[in-house]
Amino acid sequence: MAEGFRIPGPVMRWRHAGAAIGLAVLLGACGGFTPGPIMRGQAAAGGAGDVAACRVVFAAIDRSVGTAGVGDAEAARIAGLPYLRIARFLASFRHRDLDPGAEAAWLDRLAALDRQARTVELANLPAAGQRALGAEIEAIVGRPESPLDGVRRCAAILRRHDFADTGRIEALRRTAYVPDHYAFWPQLFGLYPVSAVAVAAGFESWKVEFLADFADAPEAGPPTAGLSVYRPPATAALLPPRAVAAILAGARRNPLGIAEPTGRDLRALVETFAPVWQVE
Repeated sequence: MAEGFRIPGPVMRWRHAGAAIGLAVLLGACGGFTPGPIMRGQAAAGGAGDVAACRVVFAAIDRSVGTAGVGDAEAARIAGLPYLRIARFLASFRHRDLDPGAEAAWLDRLAALDRQARTVELANLPAAGQRALGAEIEAIVGRPESPLDGVRRCAAILRRHDFADTGRIEALRRTAYVPDHYAFWPQLFGLYPVSAVAVAAGFESWKVEFLADFADAPEAGPPTAGLSVYRPPATAALLPPRAVAAILAGARRNPLGIAEPTGRDLRALVETFAPVWQVE
């Protein structure tokens, strides 16, 4: 799940007066909660006021990010759960029979995806947008709080509230997927069948022209002049298959059984499977 570089978007136009008006409207829509108790509340106990305020915090952040055009598209949002996001690999676990520990670990990873995305989004907000959002969140919670701190605190509050009902995890399984972006009807009635033939023919021609060089055996002896070679250090020891299997088995000792080697094990695997690059 590689992280990419994101470019900041335009400055959001939001000021304190607008924040106060928007806050009053949003709070009025949140189950009848009034601004007074929420704006005076200091504790993060996860009561009704905290839950309503946290939903407004996430709505304010999403609105700021959307206005500035700096939304992160790497992981998909999950409707109704603004503190969780999903990627295709993690979406595969919704079809598995998970015990309570594995379900909690799954939610942890979905929450981590959202924190990663929001860290990027908030960093890419223009300075004026960051200041305006900070002032808006302060008005909501009644004390200074950075947007990222608000994300961390409110994610915990909303998760405790939403998943107190054990049936919510089953509802999440039905909605935790990454939507595709294929347009079925244009594909069906457009030029896709015709263009696919041309693309396939062009790809076959490209393979003949460019992949033949990769089939040649590497030249014996030292590299020729003008050829740079990139390889693991000479001291690297190649792991035998049994050692690789042992490392991967040990790296899966987590509730979801995801292989996550670290430290020396990760380095040994990288050195064992690293390609040798010869670049002119």
